[in-house]
Amino acid sequence: MKTLHSDWFVEGLQDFEYKKYVLLAYLQSVKRAFDQSLLYPVFSDLISHYQNLHAFQQSKLQFEGAIPKQMRAVDWEKFQVLYASLLADDEALREIEEIVEFSLPQVKATVEEGKQLYELIEENIEIETVGLLPLYRDAGYLLLRGGNAHQVKAYSYQITMFESANERYRGIHSQFVADFTLSIGTTYESIKWELIRQQRDLPNPATFSVNSKLRFPEEASLVPVAKRKFVRFLAEFKD
Repeated sequence: MKTLHSDWFVEGLQDFEYKKYVLLAYLQSVKRAFDQSLLYPVFSDLISHYQNLHAFQQSKLQFEGAIPKQMRAVDWEKFQVLYASLLADDEALREIEEIVEFSLPQVKATVEEGKQLYELIEENIEIETVGLLPLYRDAGYLLLRGGNAHQVKAYSYQITMFESANERYRGIHSQFVADFTLSIGTTYESIKWELIRQQRDLPNPATFSVNSKLRFPEEASLVPVAKRKFVRFLAEFKD
């Protein structure tokens, strides 16, 4: 997939037609990934580019409001002094502004496509408990199954907390443990007990099945979306 530097719209040659070509080629590769249901890391990368463009536009407006202006002319009839922003004389900056104004709606529209794919994946994921749950649920196992396949991938998980200036956030760290195949003799419950037997560090783990009704690429789509949905599920979970 094509990539862009975070400052692609201000670096190097400031030519609108060239930058337009660079952006559209990048967005085309992003859409091809979405068409294959490949969500990450392309979606997060795309959102970063949108945020950078938007931040530049906002900071430029704030900067322009504070920039000193030079006197352009005097209207003696209205007794008004007419000013011209010093920014208007900067040809390179005008080119960047044109690039940003073109790029923002293009990138935003593609972000919406990624959002629709994310929501499609998320709405097809169902999370259920496996066996009795302990009081401590911030560590345990996720049993992931996609598209009604017989294969189940077991992941250990650990909920983490981190803080910003104003809020606390819940994150999740996961690690692949083992593959299992569902059968008459191998159920989610028996997989849980096998994990307990193999992994002695979690003698009474919280265990959840995570099933997707449709098949999606696991590492690029299903796993990251399932993890985010599980964090919310666990935060809202009631016995």
